[in-house]
Amino acid sequence: MKPQDIANQLKKRFGDAILVTEMDVPDPCCQIEASALADVALHCRDELGFNYLRCLSGVDYLDKKKTTDELGVIYHLGAIPD
Repeated sequence: MKPQDIANQLKKRFGDAILVTEMDVPDPCCQIEASALADVALHCRDELGFNYLRCLSGVDYLDKKKTTDELGVIYHLGAIPD
C-alpha cells in the first residue's frame, strides 16, 4: 500500500483527527490529534498491518516566533511479514 493510500484511509476513518499529512517527503507522515492516538494506532495495527513500532521519539518544536514551545511524539511504524 502506498503512503497516500494509507493517509486517505486514515482521513476517511478518523476525519478531522488527522490534522496534517505530508506525503512528498522522505518519510511520509500524518499528524493526529492526541486524543485519537489509541484509536489510530489500533487501526494501523489491525487494519493496515503495521505490527512493529520501529522508533518512539519525543520532540520539542522550538519556534522563536511563538511564546510557548510545542512538544510532540513521533511514532515510526513498520510491518514485519509473518
